Amino acid sequence: MKRRQKIKVPSKAFVNKLGNLERAGTKEAVEKLRQLLQEAKTAEERDWARMALNECEYFYYSPNNPQEEADFRLARLLREHDKKFFDWDEKAEAARETLACLSMEKKVHGKVMAGKEGKKNKGWQENDETCAAEAVMVRLAEWESRSAYEAAWIAEAREMIKSEKYKFTPFNLFRHGHLDWDGVDLWRDYNKNFECHDKGLTGEYEA
Repeated sequence: MKRRQKIKVPSKAFVNKLGNLERAGTKEAVEKLRQLLQEAKTAEERDWARMALNECEYFYYSPNNPQEEADFRLARLLREHDKKFFDWDEKAEAARETLACLSMEKKVHGKVMAGKEGKKNKGWQENDETCAAEAVMVRLAEWESRSAYEAAWIAEAREMIKSEKYKFTPFNLFRHGHLDWDGVDLWRDYNKNFECHDKGLTGEYEA
């Protein structure tokens, strides 16, 4: 039988520093907890500081009026577009690196084909990477266009946000900050021929 592990807690001094900051829900409390997270010296201190920070951010960023609700919604969309921008930009960077490699391949290939062995083996010409480079250039143009659009979208969205605290939100904020109607599936309809069970949607046709 396994012995129950004792829950480890940080030092009393560190706990005292945390105090009741997690319930304060103010900009000052958020900044103080971020500082304490940076200063944490042990895994226990980091865990407690992170939990306190998450709770404090929840209270601080929770919208309290219609304008903040609109800004919260737009800030969440902004983070989604942030992710799209980084995804497209990363693909574009990878494509540029691939083109640089293909360019080197082509240079070496040209020297091989111009040499004695290349002249004797004309079939080696099929190793030319020109077609591959052209295909990558097409994708690169697409990804650069997409990332440029996302950058423009993000800039416009940030200008539309009125509440300063929602202009630049933590990347992980929306993992634990939600609106009341989140999770509602707009596109799934239930009718008399279907019943919703714990393990999914099961068709129950009745003649």
